[in-house]
Amino acid sequence: MVSTSDASVEQCPAGGRILTFGYDNDGDDAIDEVVSEEQICDGAPGATGAQGEQGEQGPAGEPGQDGQDLLLETSDASMDACVFGGTVYVFGYDRDGDGVIDDISAEQTVCERSFALDGIEVLFHVDMSMAEDATLAGLEALEAEGAIALTVSETQEEMTTQMATGDYDVVVYFKQDGFMSNPTRAAVEGWVEDGGRMIFSTFKSQDDDATLLALKASFGETNQSEAVFFDERFRGVVPLPLPLESAGWTSFSSGLEPLGDGRSICAFENGESCAVVGNDGRTVVLGFLGDSYRAEFGRGLMESLLGVVTSAP
Repeated sequence: MVSTSDASVEQCPAGGRILTFGYDNDGDDAIDEVVSEEQICDGAPGATGAQGEQGEQGPAGEPGQDGQDLLLETSDASMDACVFGGTVYVFGYDRDGDGVIDDISAEQTVCERSFALDGIEVLFHVDMSMAEDATLAGLEALEAEGAIALTVSETQEEMTTQMATGDYDVVVYFKQDGFMSNPTRAAVEGWVEDGGRMIFSTFKSQDDDATLLALKASFGETNQSEAVFFDERFRGVVPLPLPLESAGWTSFSSGLEPLGDGRSICAFENGESCAVVGNDGRTVVLGFLGDSYRAEFGRGLMESLLGVVTSAP
């Protein structure tokens, strides 16, 4: 959906409108997940000319044309843009009076989503973050909407115990600092072997090789800064490319290579994969850390990733 509001003086000194595109996730007819915003500012008044000598009063001029209102046109998005359907919003002006916008000020495509999470149980653990963790922020947003039930483990040991004793649909594990204990590694690999669903990320460290092998991925080059998802679930939900930057880590991203039945759903600027789906679609390995992207994109990214692993048989 789209909403409009008046621009502030700081945004548009001469006046203007702010166009907000996004989703109404709680059904209150207001956008609560922003996809993008556009500013359309009025032109600034021209400079005042020099005062001329007063002449004789001339005849009254013809009335001027009324100012034009900003118009909105909508159309269905193409299958190339939105696999599951969507809407193209075009804002602009009808300069020639034929009832059709011919001067476009802003255009945005918002895609429909193809899945519903329906309150799935998610277990999450991250061992350390250098900045606000966008992954956790995204999961908390989904929990607030009732899309998932979220349990956060404070330690590796707690997560290992909860994996063994709880009834979770998906485990989201970001191992960003230190080493994975042997019991945790065994729990993770056993979870996958037993048919569990998992989203996993880590920095480049030798002790993760066996776990990555179980998740059908291996490491490539580090510190790539743009991630482009080409799976249809991400279209119109996360920016393409998704910008990445270090929050203070030596390695904040790493290219991936699919192994076995693994397949890539994302590419870094160097061509290496930034997300590998494996184990018949039940697992995803991400090639970047949870604090390397902005928190405002966390909800959309996590909803899409959860949609990937829960849509598998």
